[in-house]
Amino acid sequence: MSATPPPSRATPPRYGSPDGWAVQRIPERPVMRVIDVRRQETAFELPLVVTFNGEVRHTAALRLDVDEAIDLVDEVNLALDVRVREPLADACRRRERPES
Repeated sequence: MSATPPPSRATPPRYGSPDGWAVQRIPERPVMRVIDVRRQETAFELPLVVTFNGEVRHTAALRLDVDEAIDLVDEVNLALDVRVREPLADACRRRERPES
């Protein structure tokens, strides 16, 4: 019985069966903040890799605006059963949408 070597950082992790299409995050590329100066908007991009039968076919990015990112964090924390302080989420929303 031979031990399987750990995957390199350049190889996306495999979950379940390698057959068919899969979309996974790229571990060595962090979430990036994207600022559109003309529109005065901020978004976040999560780099992804698209594979077919375990072979890389393309890269993509999931782009979330601030509200979507906050909602995703809330949902992930709920799934992990982690309590997030509400003032933190409120502060993020106020920073992106100044009160008039």
